[in-house]
Amino acid sequence: MDWRWRELISFIILCILWSKPICIQGTTNPTDASALRVLYISLDSPSRLTQWNANGGDPCGQSWKGITCSDSRVTEINLSGLGLSGSLGYQLGSMTSVTNLDVSNNNFGGEIVYNLPPNLKRLNLGRNNFNKAIPYSISLTTSLQYLNISHNQLQDPLMDVYGQLTSLSILDLSFNAMSGNLPQSFSSLSGISSMYLQNNRFTGTIDVLATLPLDNLNVENNRFTGWIPEPLKNINLQKNGNSWNTGPAPRPPPGAPPASRRN
Repeated sequence: MDWRWRELISFIILCILWSKPICIQGTTNPTDASALRVLYISLDSPSRLTQWNANGGDPCGQSWKGITCSDSRVTEINLSGLGLSGSLGYQLGSMTSVTNLDVSNNNFGGEIVYNLPPNLKRLNLGRNNFNKAIPYSISLTTSLQYLNISHNQLQDPLMDVYGQLTSLSILDLSFNAMSGNLPQSFSSLSGISSMYLQNNRFTGTIDVLATLPLDNLNVENNRFTGWIPEPLKNINLQKNGNSWNTGPAPRPPPGAPPASRRN
């Protein structure tokens, strides 16, 4: 037998017996792996992200900290409470199997990254230092069920882009500095059960929420005016710290649909 064949066979046997990393092909989808490497660099390559590598590595096969996989695809990124700063990179939008992104309780600032994973079900950006506005791309994550951007420094009014988020169940925008009226597209949040808007600078009425299937609503410490819609008086409503009208509320217009309630 040719010596080169003998060496090749010996190498393969050693790989099987010793499971040397050099013998293992990367198990992670290349697009996902590339996006995580970009993320790592954008986070300034923190050592607390064990196993992460800016120049290579296998996120699924090597169990990168905070990364959950199914087969070769990354499905969850949970980097909560790690004291991270920097940015979230520019390739998260290519991670089509990620359904949970949690970077809460860190030190991120600036604008929220536009390129978010498109099939998210849970997005937690709470307790950071994000400012300016919620990006339009949020409206494209139509599978979203949980959205938490509380305890940041968001200031701009909400864009009227929420009409497609019919799966959204929990929305937490509390403890920011957002202003302006609530967007009309909030009336399309047909799956919503809990909404937390307290401690902002919202103005106008909350009439747009009247027909939503809410169980919990907190609008405390804003600049809302007008009357509390009758359907919202039958839920867990926290409303102090606003300028509500105290006189008799006007009758609803003829043909106004009743509020849809959960059983």
